[in-house]
Amino acid sequence: GIQADLKSIAATGGYGMAVVTALVAQNTRGVRSVHTPPVGFLREQLDAVSDDVTIDAVKIGMLGSAGITQAVDAWLAEVRVP
Repeated sequence: GIQADLKSIAATGGYGMAVVTALVAQNTRGVRSVHTPPVGFLREQLDAVSDDVTIDAVKIGMLGSAGITQAVDAWLAEVRVP
């Protein structure tokens, strides 16, 4: 998940920032439940990280709903990361 992504980025000399698009209750046997944050809160996370650092790349993981997907798409269009 997101912890592994941040470790991989750091191992290659990058500085990773994270936005949580879904929370999962899971173990090695499977996923028990998924919680997606309200779209407005997700957008606040996206705006917070892009206001603070220069973004060189974006890695997208799980997008748990159509609304979350649309919010990420709109943000990508506005921020226009490379």
